[in-house]
Amino acid sequence: MADHWLDPVNKLNDSQVLLAARTGNVDQFEKAISEIGSDFASAGATLSKHSNRLGKTVLHEAAQNGRARIVEICLSQLGMDPDGIKQGDWTPLMLACTKLNNNTIVQQLIDSGANLNLKNKDGWTAFHVACREGDHHALEQMLAKQATIWNSTSKNGRTPLHTGAMFGRLAAVQLLLSKCQFPVDQGDSCGSTPLMDALRCGHIDVAKILIDLGKADVFARDSLGRSPLHLAAQAGQTTSLDFLINVCGVSVNLLTEGTRQSAVHHAAKEGHVEALRQLCNLGAGCQSPDSRGRTPLHLAAIAQQADSVQFLLNECSVVDSIDLAGNLAASFATKCPVISAFSSSSTIKQSI
Repeated sequence: MADHWLDPVNKLNDSQVLLAARTGNVDQFEKAISEIGSDFASAGATLSKHSNRLGKTVLHEAAQNGRARIVEICLSQLGMDPDGIKQGDWTPLMLACTKLNNNTIVQQLIDSGANLNLKNKDGWTAFHVACREGDHHALEQMLAKQATIWNSTSKNGRTPLHTGAMFGRLAAVQLLLSKCQFPVDQGDSCGSTPLMDALRCGHIDVAKILIDLGKADVFARDSLGRSPLHLAAQAGQTTSLDFLINVCGVSVNLLTEGTRQSAVHHAAKEGHVEALRQLCNLGAGCQSPDSRGRTPLHLAAIAQQADSVQFLLNECSVVDSIDLAGNLAASFATKCPVISAFSSSSTIKQSI
């Protein structure tokens, strides 16, 4: 009889008992338990080892899908480990935190002794996951259990504050700034700060909180010498550019450290024409060379960004010029649309 509940029924190797846990069918789940083992202990031992291709046990399924009664049975009657690991090193608590307003189950797992410090394969704790989802209630629950749980970084050096900022979770970021002691300008492994993440994703409300409440530095630099302005231009975030230049007073012609590239360079390279138009309207220098003598037109041509090339030549009246190696921007054009953009422009001429 037990095989009926444990046999796979689909390509994920889900069984009837796993599906009962996922869907919250308590009657079916309890019936399965009675047939799988002679008592709760033996049923719990069997179900602790029983999983689908994703490594999910009945506890993982119930926790992720908000099935509080089944979670209670798994923990209190079957004696299942609240820290059981699925594929990718995800715990039931991490999975519970992927679902907003799953606070009953989060508390059940915490009360059952779930280890808040466990990390998945990317170095994320359940606290990181809750920040990604913006569940400030779950964050408060974990902080109440362990006040220092916020002090953790992922494998690429990202803090929970980075995560909340990148995903635009305003309430979560407010909570983190008010109740935790984050160094607000702490960079990840690439030197990116939470403010950079917020602005390159267009989350102006989060950026304002980071600046006003956290005193984040709008002139901070990442490991490549780029500021929030350059990263916003690279991402084509026109609202972020407007905020930085017109509200925060950042110079439209601010250069990166080392390479001495402007926001126009970054927008041109990525093909963000609307960002280019905005920067040019705000008085940005569209002809300015970087440390290698390359103008935004050079970078647009190297990246084969025909729209950027066309805009710079036709709407900004940029003139092609040679870089420090003696190369015209047009010499980097290899794709037909880019070659055509250069050949059709009336402004092309060599400036030596």
